[in-house]
Amino acid sequence: MKDSENYLAATRAKITAHGWTIQFVAASHDIPQSHYTVGIYPTADFEIITFGMIISDGAVVLDELAERVRRGTRFVNGQALTDVLAGGYAVTMLQVPDASAWLSIARVLYTPDGRRLPAWQMILPDAAHHLPWEQGYSGPHQPLLGPAPQ
Repeated sequence: MKDSENYLAATRAKITAHGWTIQFVAASHDIPQSHYTVGIYPTADFEIITFGMIISDGAVVLDELAERVRRGTRFVNGQALTDVLAGGYAVTMLQVPDASAWLSIARVLYTPDGRRLPAWQMILPDAAHHLPWEQGYSGPHQPLLGPAPQ
């Protein structure tokens, strides 16, 4: 069995045991590191992705959001979640109609035929609570995978 087949088998086993797993993607060139869920798509019809969080924080936060989704939570484009980060910082959920280019493992498992793979991007504020599309944002680069909410 090839390494990629072993990795996919291990990912499937994690999803079977827990319901989902969190995939980490290392930074490259001008794209910051990212985390995304793999496994909530079959029941929720989306995955969740975020950029720029340290490895352990990103996994914990997305694991909590995936648990909320399992319990029935759904998001609205531009929705602020005030209970995800410490210190009064609100994350904003951005609807992404097709994140298949960013969610390679989920794409292989769920949409190998090229269908779109919807996602919600969790956007992080900067230290002054500004979002990347707002004037004054000074945080790290976060590619916006969908249009900024109005």
